[in-house]
Formats: sequence, C-alpha cells, structure tokens
Amino acid sequence: GGAVRWRLQGPCRWRGGTCAEHTQSWPCPQWPSYPARMALVSTPAERRQLGQRLAELRADDGARLQRFLDAIWAENGLARATLDSYRRDLEGLARWMDGRAGGLAGIERAGLFDYLAWRTRHGWSPRSKARLLSALRAFFADGVRRGERSE
Repeated sequence: GGAVRWRLQGPCRWRGGTCAEHTQSWPCPQWPSYPARMALVSTPAERRQLGQRLAELRADDGARLQRFLDAIWAENGLARATLDSYRRDLEGLARWMDGRAGGLAGIERAGLFDYLAWRTRHGWSPRSKARLLSALRAFFADGVRRGERSE
C-alpha cells in the first residue's frame, strides 16, 4: 500500500566506464542519453515493513551491538536518540546479513556495498544512508580498538 513514487537511478556509462560522480543525478550532465533504470521508492511505512520481514537478530550480533553501544555511550556521551538510531541501523545490517560471513563481526567491504545498494533500491534517503555510514564508522573503529578487526 501507500503512494508509489519512481526515481531514476543507476550509474551513467560516461565514456565507456562508470561515472561515480553522476550515480544519482538525472539527466547525467555528461551524457544526455543516460540509460534509465527505474527503481521503486518506498514510503517510510513500506520500508519499516520490509525491515520487519528480515531475519531475527542473532544473539551474537545482539551482544556485540550492545557492547558497542555501551562503549560509545560511556566514552562519548551520545544522546539517546543517536544511540537508538545507531542501534536500528546496525540491527538492520545484522538482520540483513542473517549470519552470512560471520554476521556483523565478519562483514567485509563487498557485503557493505551490497547492503547500501539494497537500501538505495528500496528508497532510503541520503540522510539515512549518511547516518548509517556514521554508525558503521564508529562500530568498525570500536572493533579495531578492541582487536576484533584489523581494518
């Protein structure tokens, strides 16, 4: 249900390659015959329903996430709303991973790119993606500091 909107998205093929600079602009200023790929942009309610259909959070990912949130709260004094947002975003990634590649502990760059692409296809806003990236930077920095990750 809900209103359906469409958005053009996808990389342009400017000069035979992928032009990262123009992945979200339409029309591509460099190449007017940009190959249009349509993607459904969902409403917030539809994205919540999509998230609810993901697998349950695994216990090991939940424990790792709680340890991270406790640490950044104690170290940085982050606001409750920020902690809640980080929790939602990281739980979404963990549930999307559903234990593949070791869950949150084992996710690699390719898995992160796949998750970001999935979120883009389903219409999450640039602001939401920026908040997710902030949470990911903090989460992985904490993992490096604890010796759980090398990068």
